[in-house]
Amino acid sequence: HRAASVWTISTNGDDAKEIIKAVETGKHKPVYAPDGKSIFYISGGVFQVRVNPDTNESVGEPSQIAGIGGVPSLVRNVSFSADGKKIAYSVLMRRESLMSVHLQKNLSETSGAPAPLVQNTNFRISFPAFSPDGKQIAFTTCQN
Repeated sequence: HRAASVWTISTNGDDAKEIIKAVETGKHKPVYAPDGKSIFYISGGVFQVRVNPDTNESVGEPSQIAGIGGVPSLVRNVSFSADGKKIAYSVLMRRESLMSVHLQKNLSETSGAPAPLVQNTNFRISFPAFSPDGKQIAFTTCQN
């Protein structure tokens, strides 16, 4: 990956802010936590940076989320349940898998082992998204 930063911007295009500066390892696929107080992104693993919802500025340093993915560098496409208690993510190993895991209240670590939902497929799994009630996960597949 190339060097990449994480930015926020208002929906009217004002006030763009670089909240995580570019370094050698790219940062990609940012997603807000449902409470709007953290942004999660992938950079050799899943990381969290807390943000002030009023100013959209980072609060403290990013931290890696412990317990997500057996091989963190291959985690892709993170999605939250609406209540913020679960994360779904796709992981690429020899074959694709879709995983889900419960989060601790502080969102900085898991509260158990990831549960495989779809395993060892011959197609690429991408973009998991929880339903509003958190009971279903939509995702896309692409044949290799």
